[in-house]
Amino acid sequence: MSQNLRMSREEFEKLKARMSNISVKEIAATKGQTFLKPRMNKTEASFFEILRRRYDPRDIFPFGLTLELAYRCKYTPDFSVIQLGAGGYCIVTCYEVKGAHVFEDSWIKLKVAARTFSNFKFVLAQYKKGEWTETVISPNSTQPKMRLHRE
Repeated sequence: MSQNLRMSREEFEKLKARMSNISVKEIAATKGQTFLKPRMNKTEASFFEILRRRYDPRDIFPFGLTLELAYRCKYTPDFSVIQLGAGGYCIVTCYEVKGAHVFEDSWIKLKVAARTFSNFKFVLAQYKKGEWTETVISPNSTQPKMRLHRE
């Protein structure tokens, strides 16, 4: 399945151009409007600033990737980071941002996405007691790997 993610630099730039049709300012500006476009809450906006320091901002796509888990069951991660790795392979990291509590349905969708799209990396970023905790969701294990990030 990873062969489908191999692409040239030109194909990668076309993919990024297609996905960047909505800017972060447009997402934030829709706060008072109806559901025309996705919008960030305060927790997501805070984590977006961390991602901007970590990655090239042109590689970060808020709500830019929708994955179909099953028939009529879709999952859209809060942030997708798409980079071109060595050998022309696409490296996709999906971040799901949550507060102190993660509801069971969100957790199940995240685990199913990690199993279905095993060539992507899925990370649960959780803000608890003033600290960010990043959990890498492994498609095969039941216990997640934890990594603490302090601002």
